[in-house]
Amino acid sequence: MPAVLVQPFQCLIFELKSGIKLSDSKLSSFLLHAQEQAIKVVPVQELNTLLVQGVAQGKAESTLYAFQLPSAKALWELSLHALIPGWPSLQAVIEDKACFTCFPDPSLPATEGLYIYDLRKQQWIFKEKDWSFIKTEGKTILMRKAGDEDHFYILELSSLSINLSPKLKSIQLTKPSTKGIEYPYHIGEENPLYVELTAFIKEKAAHSLVGMVEYLEWKNERIVVSYYIEGIKDWDQYMLITDKDTHVLWHERIDEQLKGMALDVFMVVQQQCIYVKDKNQLRIYDLS
Repeated sequence: MPAVLVQPFQCLIFELKSGIKLSDSKLSSFLLHAQEQAIKVVPVQELNTLLVQGVAQGKAESTLYAFQLPSAKALWELSLHALIPGWPSLQAVIEDKACFTCFPDPSLPATEGLYIYDLRKQQWIFKEKDWSFIKTEGKTILMRKAGDEDHFYILELSSLSINLSPKLKSIQLTKPSTKGIEYPYHIGEENPLYVELTAFIKEKAAHSLVGMVEYLEWKNERIVVSYYIEGIKDWDQYMLITDKDTHVLWHERIDEQLKGMALDVFMVVQQQCIYVKDKNQLRIYDLS
């Protein structure tokens, strides 16, 4: 059985330069294991659950964490490398099934194996090294068998039956969009809104923007912004949350010494704003 995570730690109350005092009463924060970094954050709305994959840098060690939403409670954790050889990678979640493959060599893009974990039963239901994950198609998985380069196969998750796929002329890989999950808009310097956001950040946090800003308005009640500034070395990244009257509710540095920018730094699921701080802390802020 998976071990229960440690209880979330609490952050101290602190103040912005503007003198506005902020409380952490809306924030839940969870530490991953030492040396691990969060590489995947996937909501599973059918189970009101959030999955996080943590990976130990430079090692074939990986953990799958599960958190309850919207209460933001740690549920369980699972050692992936105990079963999956190489470097495990969470590829997709279909309803209550988490689908993994692995990278035998992390320096190469080639993957092998298909491993499926039933999140309700908390047990592995498919463990095949010779089958390779290609992509999801509805409630099925398109896959290939080692040594058979001429055919694709379909795995029906409900029955775990395998059938030959019709002849494919090409494979179109698309980014999935999930109902009930809100992602921010990406605002670049060429966007007229960038000037307004520059003034907004300057007023609320006394910071000067660099690079792209991620921006989301939630139910006309909250404004959520992720932005970058020039740090001592490279870029520092911040998260800012205000109410509809632009009163600051939450503000913190979430990473530093970055050489590039990431997309979809945060998401909103069931009134919870979800993001990662310092690569190994899951943060969940209740926007209600």
